[in-house]
Amino acid sequence: MQKLITLLIGGFLLLGGTLLYVGIHLAAAVSRSGVTSWSGGSFGRYMTAVELSGGLPGFWLAVLLGGTGLLMLGKQVFGLLAGWFKSEDEELSRYRAEVDAKREEEEFPQEPRKE
Repeated sequence: MQKLITLLIGGFLLLGGTLLYVGIHLAAAVSRSGVTSWSGGSFGRYMTAVELSGGLPGFWLAVLLGGTGLLMLGKQVFGLLAGWFKSEDEELSRYRAEVDAKREEEEFPQEPRKE
């Protein structure tokens, strides 16, 4: 149950970050046409438009929410995959042990005990 809750929280964080980023991106794209020049910094025209539209804090919040959600989802998905591979490996080991036991029994058959 804990894994399901973590998956849901991670999914909602990723979705929230994505929607917030899209909103800020649209606002910056509309205001980018008004940016004719920018000075200093290595942000470029897009980040200058984001800053001028007042969306810089929201931009970093969107990156933080999306990144956190992606990390949570990734951790759970890779944990599920690791558990799946581990169970497959245990099943394969059990099968190999059975095959080895049968092979040894065929090579050295045991005679029934006489009492």
